[in-house]
Amino acid sequence: MLNRRLLRIKVLQAVYSTEHQQEITIQYSKSLLHTYINNYYKSYLLCWQFIVRLCLYNVNYKERLEAKHIKSNEDVNYSLNLANNPIIVALKNDIAFEKKVESEKQQYIVKEDDLKTMFNDLVKKKKYEEYINADANSLQYDQHKRILIYIFNKLLLKSSLFKSFLEDHYINWYDDREYVYKNMNDTIRNLKSDPVAFYDIYQPINKESIFFAESLLIKTLRNRTEYEQIIEPFLKNWDLERVTTVDIMILKLAICEFCEFSEIPLKVTINEYIELSKLYSTPKSKDFVNGILDKLMKTLKAEGKIKKAGRGLVDM
Repeated sequence: MLNRRLLRIKVLQAVYSTEHQQEITIQYSKSLLHTYINNYYKSYLLCWQFIVRLCLYNVNYKERLEAKHIKSNEDVNYSLNLANNPIIVALKNDIAFEKKVESEKQQYIVKEDDLKTMFNDLVKKKKYEEYINADANSLQYDQHKRILIYIFNKLLLKSSLFKSFLEDHYINWYDDREYVYKNMNDTIRNLKSDPVAFYDIYQPINKESIFFAESLLIKTLRNRTEYEQIIEPFLKNWDLERVTTVDIMILKLAICEFCEFSEIPLKVTINEYIELSKLYSTPKSKDFVNGILDKLMKTLKAEGKIKKAGRGLVDM
């Protein structure tokens, strides 16, 4: 399931993209939202494809060693532990994964030269050397998982080539990267010995995730004028030149959650939108959003516009 904060970010991006455009339809805004969410999944999928292709390059590397005119015993007996990693083999043989990659037109994105450069860096790593030289029959499933986590965290994420690669292909990579990092690590750590379609864990087709994001977007857009009127009286003591468009959008989204999402605790909403203000607005926006949201919450509660139901949702 997609992280709720990531979904809020995608809604904020969709609202921001349509803020100054005339006659924007709800359908267009929804389409924009889906594009942003799908781009997150595409970058997550591309990370998986890069790992698979990099591990399978183990075969190419062995062939290069065997092609030497003068070969050492190590060259001749170089192992294919990485290419035979059961997780990699499962993905290599997964027709659904292959079709997914093809449907996103990603099969030609990862270039052979990039793989060669990255693999040449990998063979210098001690962790890789320990894994590749281990007896294949003695390797445990956790060891197969750990080498993939190591490759992703210690090789790919520290590579300027890999970062540029993703930035070039996905415009929102900077916003999505921390979530992709976390989800890649979580996915690998939680893999069972017989992985089936594990790359789908964070696919944005989860009905609950999409329903939340669409509802937040649609209700915020439909009620934007009302929310602006609610916010306006609370801006009197603030320097309006320092209040950004993003700050106002964040307040609108928060009001929508206060009033329209009875299952989300008030404290969660306030904390989430304070975090978004830190990420996407000015250094002083955190204090502004915090102060305004606290007053808005108290006023809306007093007016009976906030109706929360369930344990832990009412009091704050």
